[in-house]
Amino acid sequence: MKRIIIKFFIYTSALIGIHIFAAYQADGHFDSYYLRFTNGQHQSMILGTSRAAQGLNPAVIDSILGDYSPIGNFAFANVSSPYGQVYFEAICKKIDTTATDKKNIFILAVSPWSISTLDKSDDISKFRERNLFLTKIKSINKKGKPNFEYLMKEYAQSWGKILYNPVDNQAFLHDNGWLEVSVSMNPSEVQKRTSEKVIAYHTNASIYQYSPNRMNYLKQTILFLKKYGSVHLVRLPISEPMGAVENKYMPDFDTKMNLLSQEHNLKYWSFAPQNANYDYTDGNHLYYKSSLKVSEILAKWIRNN
Repeated sequence: MKRIIIKFFIYTSALIGIHIFAAYQADGHFDSYYLRFTNGQHQSMILGTSRAAQGLNPAVIDSILGDYSPIGNFAFANVSSPYGQVYFEAICKKIDTTATDKKNIFILAVSPWSISTLDKSDDISKFRERNLFLTKIKSINKKGKPNFEYLMKEYAQSWGKILYNPVDNQAFLHDNGWLEVSVSMNPSEVQKRTSEKVIAYHTNASIYQYSPNRMNYLKQTILFLKKYGSVHLVRLPISEPMGAVENKYMPDFDTKMNLLSQEHNLKYWSFAPQNANYDYTDGNHLYYKSSLKVSEILAKWIRNN
């Protein structure tokens, strides 16, 4: 019996040790969200969906807005971080509220989808992000690795992935929250991905609808963040085919954002007139080289205004 107990103890200790070792190896190749739960609180933030996660690089923005507090990218995806109660509460946890000077900056990337819902009743309790990771993870503002809560709740059965980082991994999450995606930009492959994405968003346009509740939470987010710094709304560029889908789905989107910016005395920057000037991996997301250009242009707009 004693021998069985010893063997069990050795096995258990080894298993725990492997998991702890794996947890410390988790890096930007492991997961597209994880490092945003290990970089502590931010005084300045980039917010939005995957367009902002991939399209706005904090390092570029910091290099131009050097007298502002360093900015962190806390954007996720259309399914998990549209504007609403879940995202608002996560932002409240992530922000460092100890600094109240106007050298803090908040960039809110907006799109028709970030203020839309699948539920026709516009019922907050049925919003698409309700049961995803932002509602499960409490240690959103943890500083330092590993974040065991995130790993246990999101990867309880697959920690081996942490130790196996394929050399051809196409996505790398930087410590500042920017998701760098490197895929083939062969024109035929880009066209294929773009066609698939446009078809998907045509489907979205048939089932999504504008959400007054999401718009109200966007307003709450603005009012909350204005207490701690300057707020800027931005419509990031997308391919022209994707832009056509959006303009048909919500033709008054820019009007809504302009009215919102006027109501709250802030700037709204729209890249829509420049859509043709950039490269996209799939029509919906900026190629990482274009994201550097967009980040630079936006930072200069902000600096000069």
